[in-house]
Amino acid sequence: MAKSKINISGLALGKSILSLKAEHPKNLSIDHETNKANINYVHSNEFEDAFSGTPATNAGFISFDGNTKLINAFSVSFGHLDNFSANNYKNGLVALYSLPKTGWIESKSNGVKVFKYECTDYSLEINYNPERSSFMIFKEI
Repeated sequence: MAKSKINISGLALGKSILSLKAEHPKNLSIDHETNKANINYVHSNEFEDAFSGTPATNAGFISFDGNTKLINAFSVSFGHLDNFSANNYKNGLVALYSLPKTGWIESKSNGVKVFKYECTDYSLEINYNPERSSFMIFKEI
């Protein structure tokens, strides 16, 4: 599956960080020195944009190329999905965001179940932890 087809609650690899800022003027903070940004949303009273109503609870990090300003990696947390089993959690995210259905490698470390998908130009990692927020990392290779 082409990375350009994957969109996680409005976040996508190759999307302009400036475009994302225009979409989320109140919730996106950008650090141009480190080429990092983050979004805090859903539980905020001021939150009124496109992430509202999704299962995502926040974007832990967003990094972008300093020259092109295009997003090259991000993580998204799904805190309130932890009541699902690990496989149902992963399968739900695959269905909801039209992620690749096959090719996932499963592992477990310190109580955290990890599902990893890798192809020639990007990787996806879904981390399931029943004791903490679970999250997904999407990055260019």
